[in-house]
Amino acid sequence: MAIVIESTGQQAAEASGTFNFDLGFVPTDGRLLFAAITKRNTDQPIASSSGWTEIEQQGNNNLTSVWYKVAAGESQINTWTCVSATGKWAGGVLELSGQHTTPIDSSGIAFGTSDAPISPDITTLSANTLVISGVGYSNNVAVSINGGYPQQWNVTTSGGSTVVSAGGAAIQSVAGAVGTVAHSAASSGAWVAFNVAVAEDGTPTGPIFTPPAPRSYKVGAVVSEDANDWFAESAGSVGGLDTWAMTGDPAEISIDSVSGLITGTFTGTQGSFTANVTCADDNGPGAGDVDFDVSDYRVVFDGTSRLEDKDGGGYTTASGIKASVFAGNVSGVVTGAADSHFDVGAVTNGLMTLSPIVGGAGDYTVVVTDDDESGGVVPLGSYLMTSE
Repeated sequence: MAIVIESTGQQAAEASGTFNFDLGFVPTDGRLLFAAITKRNTDQPIASSSGWTEIEQQGNNNLTSVWYKVAAGESQINTWTCVSATGKWAGGVLELSGQHTTPIDSSGIAFGTSDAPISPDITTLSANTLVISGVGYSNNVAVSINGGYPQQWNVTTSGGSTVVSAGGAAIQSVAGAVGTVAHSAASSGAWVAFNVAVAEDGTPTGPIFTPPAPRSYKVGAVVSEDANDWFAESAGSVGGLDTWAMTGDPAEISIDSVSGLITGTFTGTQGSFTANVTCADDNGPGAGDVDFDVSDYRVVFDGTSRLEDKDGGGYTTASGIKASVFAGNVSGVVTGAADSHFDVGAVTNGLMTLSPIVGGAGDYTVVVTDDDESGGVVPLGSYLMTSE
């Protein structure tokens, strides 16, 4: 059943700790209510006293939050509160029919200061979602909803220190990336922008995939990965994850269709490979891409991060890398602003230790190079390392 926008509402209110939003209609039981609420001059959280579930919330001079609930004996008046009484309120609401029992397919929120609010890219898990794209904006200017999303609400408070809430909606017929949505305003201001996708009735919303960091292995290593670590059951599913499968490179590894365990041994070509992993839960299928880096070197996390050769011992000319590596011809180069986050130790017995520096927490890319026989520099690999 296709999602239909049955009713819309909008309201603005003066500064207060309470926003009594008159929807302008009495919701019909069983329909999905979506609300976008913005409050000026606060980063304090907004809460609902009317049984709404929060989807996203972000502050940036104004605090914008998006909410949903399934109507059941609803009042025309719905209430949001904030501990801060400073700042005016504005908001819009949609009443929808044809939604899935697990209605929120995916969502994202972003913020900035400009005359071009940008709702972030999200990836829908199911076809025929209703994507709601909107903005909370701190300035007394006109805001336009763009990107092929017909406007559903646009309301501005009166007087000074104004705040705007505006949004539109459109059906995305296929699952996948929505893309960023660029809106516009008559002049620059602080904004929070969102995209929320609502799944249609009968559309499976399967396991939720969280991409892991690239899996780093050295040639000859035995692989043992549990794909269950990268997927979570979708809301309402109780039967666990099953029907595992994996396609794409690297060909030397495989996945157990029942357990989701990935095993194998990297014996072939070095490089970066992408495997597409799929599984299912009670609500349908899910999928995600996992990157594998295979090299003579790998990152080992053991208190200090180190790069070691494939045999765990010294380098030899037979391996194609000069023995003079012992003199320090392998160098660790941390790109960008990460230079100060690692101490690069001397090469000893084929090991180069990179010690995280206290106070430099974060993830950084380490590029390892070697001098080749002709005196040139050969990149041996690029690795994600963590300094804690």
